[in-house]
Amino acid sequence: MTDAERQRKRRERQREDREAALAAGSISDDPRLAKAFRENERLRQRLRMFEGAAMAGKRLDLKLGDMLRQLSEATAAADGVSFNAISKIAKALHPDYRPSDAEREEAFKAFSQIMGKTRRR
Repeated sequence: MTDAERQRKRRERQREDREAALAAGSISDDPRLAKAFRENERLRQRLRMFEGAAMAGKRLDLKLGDMLRQLSEATAAADGVSFNAISKIAKALHPDYRPSDAEREEAFKAFSQIMGKTRRR
């Protein structure tokens, strides 16, 4: 159980205790206090809604990353050009970047592999 889950359960227990005390009449029946409790509960529900949306967004980001990795692997397996190869070549050819000799060599190797695959077809 994560810290966030523990905190959420603790807050829910506290809310239930407050509601039970209010129902039993041990907390003042002051209308201002009751209004504050209702507003507090409304804000807590809204917060839970936003937390759920944030978690859904994180799950979608992870799923998208997995899908892109799978696409890259499938492209490379089908004798296609991998993203890393294209990135190395583009980085070496970019006019605002001065690649080192090792980076130039890697880019040339990637380009040679691509050209070798296209000539074989």
